[in-house]
Amino acid sequence: MGDQRTSEFGPAEAASPAAAPFSVTGPAAATLDGDRRGVTSFVVANTTGRPVTARLLVQPVDGADVAWFTLDGPTDRPMTVAATLTAQVRIAVPPAVPAGKRGVRLDAALEEAPEQLASGPTVAFTVSEPKKKPPFRWWIIAVIVGALLVLGGGAWAIWALVVPHDDPTSNSQVTAPPAAADKCRTGYVYRLARPDDLVCVLPASAAQVINDNDPLTQAQRKYNPPDPTRPYGVDECLPGWVWRNAYSGDVACVTVDTRTRTAQENADASTHAAP
Repeated sequence: MGDQRTSEFGPAEAASPAAAPFSVTGPAAATLDGDRRGVTSFVVANTTGRPVTARLLVQPVDGADVAWFTLDGPTDRPMTVAATLTAQVRIAVPPAVPAGKRGVRLDAALEEAPEQLASGPTVAFTVSEPKKKPPFRWWIIAVIVGALLVLGGGAWAIWALVVPHDDPTSNSQVTAPPAAADKCRTGYVYRLARPDDLVCVLPASAAQVINDNDPLTQAQRKYNPPDPTRPYGVDECLPGWVWRNAYSGDVACVTVDTRTRTAQENADASTHAAP
């Protein structure tokens, strides 16, 4: 038994805990850019004395959310004896998150025995105040309405000059061209995600389209400057935004709820059109 002291109830001294299978090191802090995005790195070393597979686990700290973090590469990584690896963790904080101090940590566990793990240091980062969205420019609506009125009057004038009419002295009646509202059921208007988008929707949805189509709004929802090397090219949306898909090739960045509503509007298009 050596020098270990025993009694009738077993060892007199508790056994020392198993040594951590890995060592994990990292910086004290990370910096986020104006879009609340950043990256940090951790170094993981195999201290088991044998080849193992390390399971890397990203852990949010200080009120952070695990959804903000993306681990580059696979979670499980084979490691030879005394090997080291570098793991990058990307940070993307959504615009709605309040400003404040947050943190992230990387743990490394044995793939064969996940309860045996080593925790890395907490990397702190500061979430700055979100960029303020400029106030909605209601004058744009006034300009659009005015343009529609002018274009509508011009179209009527052309129709009156070009289309042959019956003799006004006769008993026959002149039929005017169909008004835009006649193509939608009462209470619905054109969506106009683009000029030829004539899906009939509720007025609130059409107003949302005007806001979503605003170039400044879209600039705030996409990478700036545009990065053609990203997986979805220059039209890729920032985290938290998705393509609207009102029509084929519609890459306006909107909320998930807006995209879901848009898909439903497309499905219900025939039921909202005038009979």
